[in-house]
Amino acid sequence: MKLPSLLSVPPNHRASVTSYAISLAALRKCIDLRNLSPDEECRAWAGLAEIGMRLAKAGWTRDDRLAWAKGVDMDVSTLCFTYLRLC
Repeated sequence: MKLPSLLSVPPNHRASVTSYAISLAALRKCIDLRNLSPDEECRAWAGLAEIGMRLAKAGWTRDDRLAWAKGVDMDVSTLCFTYLRLC
């Protein structure tokens, strides 16, 4: 789960697209693991939400050239709805 923070670069950096793609893939793999502690799972979902909001704000979730970003905005919406329902 440290990988996304290690790959963090400014949005205008030439490697930002690659950084976001790898971070998103790593977080999705973490979430798919079944043996995470509640704290680890929460951190993985929070990381996915953070990256997802950045991608949605940049409009990358609607860019056909960035297939890896498709659906992230829906993941974030579902996550926010679930969080609000739990509160």
